Amino acid sequence: MYYLVEVKREDEQPLDSVARFHLANGASIDRLCWAADVSEAGMNRSWGIMVNYIYEPKEIERNHERYFRAGEIVMSNRVRRLARSR
Repeated sequence: MYYLVEVKREDEQPLDSVARFHLANGASIDRLCWAADVSEAGMNRSWGIMVNYIYEPKEIERNHERYFRAGEIVMSNRVRRLARSR
């Protein structure tokens, strides 16, 4: 979670390019899938973790605006709880 939410580039955008793409387009972080890709490549890229982003049609524009205006990363309650538990 720390990597997705806290690690930023100089322009305060998330370091992760996939996160930047989805969040900029109005998605929210819905869930983290542990051991989703345990291949050698998956383990090297992301320790086997995959992020599920969700696009809720009624929330896309609002999420996009929150992301660009306030730098807010929208996430599900279960992911927020995980982020707080670190």
